[in-house]
Amino acid sequence: MITVIITSFTNYGDYTTTLIKSILASEKNLEILVIDNGSSKPYPPGKNYRIHRFSEPVSWSRMLNTGAALASGEWLIILNDDVRCLGKFANFVQSLNPKFFYGAEAKVKPASWFGAPVHYMKLWILVITKALYFEIGGMDEWYENASVDDIDFCWTAHQKGINFRVERFPFKHLETSRRKKWDGFDEQTKKSIAYLKEKVEAAL
Repeated sequence: MITVIITSFTNYGDYTTTLIKSILASEKNLEILVIDNGSSKPYPPGKNYRIHRFSEPVSWSRMLNTGAALASGEWLIILNDDVRCLGKFANFVQSLNPKFFYGAEAKVKPASWFGAPVHYMKLWILVITKALYFEIGGMDEWYENASVDDIDFCWTAHQKGINFRVERFPFKHLETSRRKKWDGFDEQTKKSIAYLKEKVEAAL
């Protein structure tokens, strides 16, 4: 079974609503779990999805960890809310090697960032088994905003001998970049870079 976890930063009727409809247009036999991050207009119960609501906004890392813990599926597809499904995916996902985790965009930060080159994926989509997610240790909830935590997750996995692979999934990221408009985003990102740099240098 697959659980699709949607990390929702918007109100009911916005991005998440359209994403759910696009998923259900292609796949029916799965679980959809919406993490409502303290929206001012809460998501109502629905017959095609479950909701876990935080009364006040929390970090992206905590949203992912909570969703993964609540998921019923063996495979997890974790999505930002500003994503659209373009076609069927369930059979392909369940055919993947569970020893790896998967995304759609591979990147690398040079040594000038963290003291050593760090390869990572932009985790607007993360496809992984629930077992492997928690073997890696989940997301580090120290991070207050979504900017470096996906890099940390990939680096931590690599330190444990667990690697990622890039695949072509039928999902499109709209790249709304709303997080960059949050108060204190730039300052917190600098702290996040310093935090991961300390981790990387300690492991050298």
